[in-house]
Amino acid sequence: TASTLGFSSLVLPDGLEEIGCYAFANCEMSDVQIPESVRVIEYGAFYSCDTFTEVVLPKHLDVLGYSPAYEYFILKTRTEFEKWDNSISDNYAGPFSSCENLEKVTLPESLETIGIGCFYESKKITTIERWPQNLKTIEYDAFGMFESSIPISFSDFPESLDYIMDFAFENRKYSDDLYD
Repeated sequence: TASTLGFSSLVLPDGLEEIGCYAFANCEMSDVQIPESVRVIEYGAFYSCDTFTEVVLPKHLDVLGYSPAYEYFILKTRTEFEKWDNSISDNYAGPFSSCENLEKVTLPESLETIGIGCFYESKKITTIERWPQNLKTIEYDAFGMFESSIPISFSDFPESLDYIMDFAFENRKYSDDLYD
């Protein structure tokens, strides 16, 4: 892990365009600075980075977690998807899933899709800085299994939002204004 390499903070280089699958999984860094040049953060990239408290994503991020399950879901029946999903559930992790101390997330305006399991089991998130105005889809289990409340209401979602997949906010506690 990164912590065994002798650093607790990481500044990724300008010009970096993609952070690959599980690149920094299980790291013990307290901070990572992701350059604005990053366009893709693949699944599991920062999986179980328990010491992160805040994540600021680059302004021009196009892909936050690859979503093979979503493609399968669109092409197949729900029953087939559920069988497939159960068979891979232990092998898939969203880019920031299981980051136990992550509290604040800043999403870029360019983001159109919050991929499957992106922040799944990141239980301490209390703040989504803002929802991207171009957001179209919040995928399966994107924010599932929270123990704390993210202060949002449906009016906070942008008009561009077309689809919230099943279980996107599973077991989440909602703020009172959600029902206003």
